[in-house]
Amino acid sequence: MIMKKLCLNVVLGALCCTPSLFSGEPTALVENAKANASRNVALNVDGADFPKATSNSVYHDMAIFAAKNVINGRNENKGHGGPFPSWGPHLIDDLWLKIDFGKEVEIDKMVIYIRADFTPYTKSDHDSWWKSGILEFSDGSKLPFKLKRTADAQVIPFPKRQVSWVKFTKLIRAEDIWCAFSEVEFWGKVVTESDHFLQFFEHFVYLRLVAFLILSVCAQIN
Repeated sequence: MIMKKLCLNVVLGALCCTPSLFSGEPTALVENAKANASRNVALNVDGADFPKATSNSVYHDMAIFAAKNVINGRNENKGHGGPFPSWGPHLIDDLWLKIDFGKEVEIDKMVIYIRADFTPYTKSDHDSWWKSGILEFSDGSKLPFKLKRTADAQVIPFPKRQVSWVKFTKLIRAEDIWCAFSEVEFWGKVVTESDHFLQFFEHFVYLRLVAFLILSVCAQIN
C-alpha cells in the first residue's frame, strides 16, 4: 500500500508541474521550442552589438582582416582580401579569437571555414592553416580540435554546453605562412526562462524518483 501511494505521489507531482499537459492548444514551451530551433547563434550580419568577435591581432588593423569578419555570414574563402573577408592576424604565436554571444546560449557544434588561398583552389600557396587549437568556453571547459587543409566546411560536434562566450587559443600553424579564418559558426539556441524551468523540472522529477526508490527498498526491508 505504501509503495502504491508513493508511486501515485510521483506521478501526480510530475503532472502538477507540467502546465497544459493535456491541453489541445500549443503551450508557451512548445512555441518557444520552435522559436529556438538550432541555428547559427554566432551570426551577426547587421553589425549589431552582439554577437561580437574580438582578437589580439589584426593584420595592420585592416577592416578586410578584422575579427568581426568571421561572424558576418560570408564563407567565400578561396582567396584573400577584397571579396574574401577574413580574420587575418599577424604571424604571432599567442593568438586568440573570442566570440561573445551577449547572452547565454546552448551550443553543440562549431563549423569552421579556414581561408583557403592555396592550391588546388588558387595558383600558389599564399596561406597555410591552423592544424590544431583549443576552444575555451565561458563555463571553464576546454575542447582541443584539429583542422584539415580544405576549403570545405569543417564540422566539429561536442557535448551540449550553456555558455556566454567562446575563445580560440593555442592555434598551431601547419606551415610558417599566413593563416586565417573566413567564417566561424556555432550552432544551437538561445537559453530562455523556459529552458531553466525544464532543467528545474527534470531535476525535481529525478529527485522524486530517487526518493521513491529509496523508500521502496526501505519498505521491502521492513
